[in-house]
Amino acid sequence: MCFHKDRLVFGGTLQNPRKLWFSKHGDLFDFRESIPVLDDDAIRTDLISGGANGILWLMENANNVVAGTMGGPHTVGPHDRNAGLSGKNMNIRKHTSVGSAPVAPIEIGNLLLMLGRGRQEILELMNSYEAGGYLTPELSTLSDHILEPGVKT
Repeated sequence: MCFHKDRLVFGGTLQNPRKLWFSKHGDLFDFRESIPVLDDDAIRTDLISGGANGILWLMENANNVVAGTMGGPHTVGPHDRNAGLSGKNMNIRKHTSVGSAPVAPIEIGNLLLMLGRGRQEILELMNSYEAGGYLTPELSTLSDHILEPGVKT
């Protein structure tokens, strides 16, 4: 669960491990959708890129919601950056194949520090304009002995 631009966001339930639910803009408890779809309607979508990995954690970062999975981080944000996120203006993107452990990341400025899927590396999830997306360099490379037994939660 996280908050994003006046929306409450849920994802990764036992019955629907890849599904995301965004509340109606400005109403955190309204998850109804209308026909036709309006820009401020609630949003329901699936993370279908990158295989069948379920959502482990959600975090707001910049203009996106970042969803951590064992197969790599995904972002959900507006396709048109000049307009808000809506059911008609949404872009879901998988950035790397470096997966995460089921532990919420730590936000430091615009960076997210996450625990790798094997619980033996600390990864920096950073938005790179040069790369056109998020990168996940390993921060614990020079001190890998610190996490040798694996992080317990």
